[in-house]
Amino acid sequence: MLWTLAADGTALMDEGSKRLDKFAKRAWKWDGDVVVVAASAPESDRAARHILRTRLEWAGFGRIAPGMWISPHLDAESDAVSIIDQLKLQDCFSFV
Repeated sequence: MLWTLAADGTALMDEGSKRLDKFAKRAWKWDGDVVVVAASAPESDRAARHILRTRLEWAGFGRIAPGMWISPHLDAESDAVSIIDQLKLQDCFSFV
């Protein structure tokens, strides 16, 4: 019997591989700036809350308070905006 990943699983593994390669090759020195994202999903939408949390963590964000996320990697802001757009969340913002 042959097992294969579903398309979503394959995409996740490909993305993870690219992220690991990016971190391994990047000579990074923190310049002291951070990107802060204010984003939350309604308590009634548990699925969206889970997706928001896991995807922001995957993008390199840490939660500093309920609905507040921070990352020293400024390029992660575009990932956060994409996640928020995909979930169609309202009243979210980010700043450096």
